[in-house]
Amino acid sequence: MTTATFLTLAVLAGAPDGSTPERSLLPDTAPALVGAPLLAEPMSRSALGAFRDGVNVRDLGELDPGMIAKADAEAAACPTCGPGADRERVGLVRTLALPVTQFEMLATPLADGRSMWTFAVRSPGSFRTRLHCAGLDLGDGSMIVWSEGKNGAVVRGSYTGRGSDDDGELWAAAVPGDTVFVEIVGHELPVFSIAEVVHMDHDQAAGAAGAAGDGGSNGNGVFSCHNDAMCYTDPDDDVARRATGQMNYVSGGGSYVCTGTLLNDSDGETYAPYFLTAYHCLHTETEANTLEVVWLWQKSACNGTLPDYDELPRSTGADYLESGPTDGENDFCFLRLDGLLPGGLAFAGWTTAHPENARAFHHPSGSWKRGTTLLAVGFCPWCLCLDSSDYDYYEMTDGLVEGGSSGGGIFNTSGQLFGQLFGRCGGVDDPDDMNCSNIDSYRAMYGEFEETYDDVDFYLETLGGTIWVDAAFPDGLPQNGGPSFPFNLISEGYAAGFDGAQLKIKAGAYPGAITMTKVLTLKAVNGTVTIGN
Repeated sequence: MTTATFLTLAVLAGAPDGSTPERSLLPDTAPALVGAPLLAEPMSRSALGAFRDGVNVRDLGELDPGMIAKADAEAAACPTCGPGADRERVGLVRTLALPVTQFEMLATPLADGRSMWTFAVRSPGSFRTRLHCAGLDLGDGSMIVWSEGKNGAVVRGSYTGRGSDDDGELWAAAVPGDTVFVEIVGHELPVFSIAEVVHMDHDQAAGAAGAAGDGGSNGNGVFSCHNDAMCYTDPDDDVARRATGQMNYVSGGGSYVCTGTLLNDSDGETYAPYFLTAYHCLHTETEANTLEVVWLWQKSACNGTLPDYDELPRSTGADYLESGPTDGENDFCFLRLDGLLPGGLAFAGWTTAHPENARAFHHPSGSWKRGTTLLAVGFCPWCLCLDSSDYDYYEMTDGLVEGGSSGGGIFNTSGQLFGQLFGRCGGVDDPDDMNCSNIDSYRAMYGEFEETYDDVDFYLETLGGTIWVDAAFPDGLPQNGGPSFPFNLISEGYAAGFDGAQLKIKAGAYPGAITMTKVLTLKAVNGTVTIGN
């Protein structure tokens, strides 16, 4: 945390020229941001007596089968899915009758004057488990959650302050197994309440062991026409593939999987983590806050080996920006992910054109990444007819899509995204019974990015990862942080910023202190900037 009472910035950048690149010609690649280094071994893992059953370990007991039936019924009744689209449920939310609070922790004094507070929550039978913290305030401390993986401790965090949005809400990333260990280190007693736990009753990593059910939402297992995404060898395919992530999120009482894509923007100085998926997957700030994106869940090479799912990099939390519903628009949801991105990813370019030949990358049922080759049919086929000005229809010439593929991008041969998956439709066949032998009876439906663009152009063309501040900008005019309508207060620019963004501050005096807890770059424009008195 940095508090500035007086700060002077030298001139680092000139004024913008007001130009933006062609919207359909954005670069296909961008260097990945580097996230925080991996944490060391949890201190609590080897601390004698750090976790004691019946003292600071809360066991929730066996899952009531009725809860699974209720969660399945809620998933089937998805009000935003519509014919041909679904959400693949992989877990459910368990509500604690009595929340876990800081008073249930054990405290251990440390040699440097700090304390280590520990507790654990167990949900028997869960393949992976997530904790939801409310009212979080870690003070000057930091928190990790961890569990035992195949190769040692799997650690998520560290988390600081009051959560990613500074509102006390935090959905920690999932850890393997049914027990989540929590370790908090600091000088001040932390404050929190854990009233919900996500219990994963489906194993998304089953394919790593060759288990049946991997990659098929209808229970038929891995189809022979589920193509390995790594067997697409064009360099532009690699960009699209590395921009595609597997999503886990909470909606209502269930935990679901979908697919989404990192999109590039026109700001050449920064890379904002903009993320496109489907409206019927999620479309509220509450749902976005629960998002966990698992990156690079794919084989090492064509027909190669799979990594350990639980050791893959993750992003947690997102800001909801824009969306368009299934009816009347094109079923899109546009987010900005929280935090810094891990290395090894890419930002997909995009276009508003509608090519005939296309490819798609996606995570069926949350499984490892697959690819599908598509051919435009050019008209509303014999199945479900949504507005052709909002949706494109494609024949799946090689490969197919499943539940969990929803929201995944469709790309042209240059690796540019031009839509996101809504679902599939069939003629006389049941949309839920598609397989390799009857694929000719089905079509894939994609929401057009041409329609999405009108709702998100401000972010892609104007804002990007840069927020403008100008003390001379009049109070009476609208302010959005773009170069034409900058904020006139540092505090407003800071509030609109996100980890990895930059504030471009026009020369002038900005009185008042500001406390900063985000990873931001400050740049003075056209002279000297003075912050504080």
